[in-house]
Amino acid sequence: MALVRSSHLFHLSHHCNRFCNSQIRHTSTNAASAAEQLLGTFRGRTISQTQRLDPGQVQRLSLTLGRTNLQPGVDISHGPPPEGTPLPPGYHLVYFTPTGLENELGADGTDRTFNAPHPFTRRVWAGGRVAWEKGRELRVGDQVVEKTRLLAAEPKVGRDGGEMVLVKVRKEFSVRGELAVVDDR
Repeated sequence: MALVRSSHLFHLSHHCNRFCNSQIRHTSTNAASAAEQLLGTFRGRTISQTQRLDPGQVQRLSLTLGRTNLQPGVDISHGPPPEGTPLPPGYHLVYFTPTGLENELGADGTDRTFNAPHPFTRRVWAGGRVAWEKGRELRVGDQVVEKTRLLAAEPKVGRDGGEMVLVKVRKEFSVRGELAVVDDR
């Protein structure tokens, strides 16, 4: 089953490999039941969004990072990069950003779709892996389809003895039906 939502109506956070949704618990909900609830909700589902890789967004990110030359010979100091300019690695993270109302976002400003249920809502970045398909670059102006699915939700116990839920999400970015980037978070 696929959930399809427009990028201007829905956001999926763009971080890598695994998230720990952790918090010391003083409640009857345990990490195992929270993980099972998350898996039950998203097992077999893919959430798909489409967005054009806007040149202005690439320019703003580059200038924020102090990079006036996006690629050799592509100075973006005074204007966005031309259509077809390859995105540098990691620049896909600036797209598919949250567009929901503030009360629809998590406390950290991100989408809550793959967060474990309360009280396991505090997110911590636990790692990631991004793979770029050889010869299939994301380029400025491309219409990109992002497909996101839950790979795992595992109950864990932290060093402090508190329970947490380790959540793993995969995002696949495709252009013209061909996979370009796989981003595990």
